Amino acid sequence: MSVATRTTPQEMAWHLRHFSVFEHFDRNELEAVTRILRVQEYSRREPVFLPGRQLENVYFLLAGRVKVTRIDAHTGKELILFIVRPAEIFGLLAGAHGERTNSAFALQRSLVGYVPRGDFERMTQQKEFVTELNRLAGERLVKVTNRLEEMVFRDVPSRLASLLLRLADEFPAQRNGQRVIDVRLTQQDLADLIGATRETTNIAINDFKRRGLIDAGRGSLTILSPDGLGALAD
Repeated sequence: MSVATRTTPQEMAWHLRHFSVFEHFDRNELEAVTRILRVQEYSRREPVFLPGRQLENVYFLLAGRVKVTRIDAHTGKELILFIVRPAEIFGLLAGAHGERTNSAFALQRSLVGYVPRGDFERMTQQKEFVTELNRLAGERLVKVTNRLEEMVFRDVPSRLASLLLRLADEFPAQRNGQRVIDVRLTQQDLADLIGATRETTNIAINDFKRRGLIDAGRGSLTILSPDGLGALAD
């Protein structure tokens, strides 16, 4: 169950300074945001929000990892649209009737701040805030569109190789001198990210392991051969 946390204004301000949308906020403006920001902690797999509800809040990931998902209307299958990193905003989009069409779940213990929609819209009165928000939204749209195109035109091994390289760039870590993806993902998560079945994804993962391209186990993914994955992804 999510729990409200007693994060101090100083702690909230520290987190918010890492958001590019707040780069142009002065001290007083940032303090005003901390006064309206509410913070909750979510455990792994706990929903942050679900579809079918009015778009009441906008969310700021302070720590952890969150996946934003949508159910495919034709197949009923869950697709992971993107994974939210700390210092990123999510929960902005709504359907035609102002209701959420996406879900969000914590991939690990996560600290999430949120503000009511009305307060968020008042933030958009600052020109620099809107400019950066539009830039980030555009980047996210391009990434999601490219992934959807991959699902249509590429086979599962190619999609998986491309995904692993992208995740290694977006969530970088090092272990024993090798690149590690710093986000815990199940095989089902990987399948939902590339629009494939778990069984087909598992076959591709095992093939990558056999060929010495990756090491995978207990939610950990290590890139052993970026060049080998790159050749499959091209």
